[in-house]
Amino acid sequence: MDPPEHLDSDNIKFQPIIGNLLKLRKIEDDTKLLDIKKLKIANPLLTKVLKALIKMGPNFVQHRSLWNELHDRMAFYYPTLNNIQLNKMTKTPIFFTLLHNDVVKYWYQVKNIPKIHLHFDTHDDMNTPDEAKKILKQKIPTCNKINYPVTCMLMSKKIEHLFWLMPEWVYDTDIHLKQSLHLSGNELYYLRLNQPKDEFLFSDEVKNIKKEPKKSTFSHLFTFSRVHTNKPSGFTKIIKYIEKKPTKFILDIDLDYFTTNGRQVSVSQYKKNFDDLESTYRASDTISDEPKYPRNTLDTLDDTAPYHKMLRKEVDEIKKRINIFVNGLKLLKKHKITPGVINISDSTPGLLDGHLHDAIFSNFYTPKYFVPYIHHLLVPKLVKLYNL
Repeated sequence: MDPPEHLDSDNIKFQPIIGNLLKLRKIEDDTKLLDIKKLKIANPLLTKVLKALIKMGPNFVQHRSLWNELHDRMAFYYPTLNNIQLNKMTKTPIFFTLLHNDVVKYWYQVKNIPKIHLHFDTHDDMNTPDEAKKILKQKIPTCNKINYPVTCMLMSKKIEHLFWLMPEWVYDTDIHLKQSLHLSGNELYYLRLNQPKDEFLFSDEVKNIKKEPKKSTFSHLFTFSRVHTNKPSGFTKIIKYIEKKPTKFILDIDLDYFTTNGRQVSVSQYKKNFDDLESTYRASDTISDEPKYPRNTLDTLDDTAPYHKMLRKEVDEIKKRINIFVNGLKLLKKHKITPGVINISDSTPGLLDGHLHDAIFSNFYTPKYFVPYIHHLLVPKLVKLYNL
């Protein structure tokens, strides 16, 4: 008699992984357990699943559904981890969020938040909220959009120097200038008064003018530095621009700094109509561009093999980018420039992570299936570097 399908040799190797993922779901559903207890029980299971998937390849084509599931199971515990950091008031708290704007409420609760903000991201995240007047009155602002968080933080007037630190595929040129966040009437915008010319205005809300507006209900002047940090010279610029040392900074990491979905567009197209740019060597994730999936995802010889090869090439690039990034942080540390708070934003939704507000079908800036692996590569290096 033939064995049942799930005990077929091609399927049976996945049973331990799937079994642990099911256990993780059951832990989350246990209403008798406190979240902190759930975290303690779940942590070794999360590690087991991660190690098992890595041991198998890792293969982000065949095993994509498992990587996505692992990310959801991880993300369930982000609020618990963040509350632990806040309650303990650790020396250097580290926060984990899905969408970038989710971190704003944690920044506002950190005592003595650093005045220097190092924002590593493919996007500036400096769009201006429509309800600026209302937000300015809030103790902890309602920062509802993924492209608002940096602006929401500037609205606190606590940031004196903002760095937008970019990967190599972003076209915007490096620039160093003074500008202000300015509210006039109901309009919130960025104001550059007699500053150097910038070919790449990072949003439609930037105004270059020669005279100060007569009326304003809110204004916050700060230094803005936009720097490519895909080479050590970028981190050298950071050191040059930070005059006072030793100093603390917000280490603000959006994972699409290492890999991002998007499109390949020309510089002229980008200037005319800002678009989300696809990372260098990115294997396109749109159905029309990728090789067709076979009926059985275990079939690798023809259909999935080319796409797997492309994704492996991208993984190699991600590893290089993380090494450059960590070496850059080491250079800053040598010059006594260290983080006072750290956050890692996945820049992808949770979908089935157990929190309904995360169940969205937008903002997949980082490929979801890569996120657990990037955490695996990046977080231990940060823990070791800063003794977290």
